Amino acid sequence: MVNDDDECLYVKAYDISFDYFLAYIDECEKLGFVDDYPDEDVRYNYYGTNADGYRVHIRFIDYMHYIEITLEAADE
Repeated sequence: MVNDDDECLYVKAYDISFDYFLAYIDECEKLGFVDDYPDEDVRYNYYGTNADGYRVHIRFIDYMHYIEITLEAADE
């Protein structure tokens, strides 16, 4: 499922493992996203922001084995 507009992209990806969720976070960080809450363990949510002000939220839904990814445009 994908939903997007000028300010936000929302994606659900199914049949995802927790390890894949963690690997996806690693890839986001390689692309320049920085953990907004670095003192907290990543359990089922990750919030990151890049140098251009884009924000990403990645959430793992364990019992249904999917992730939700929200990418928001930078504030103007």
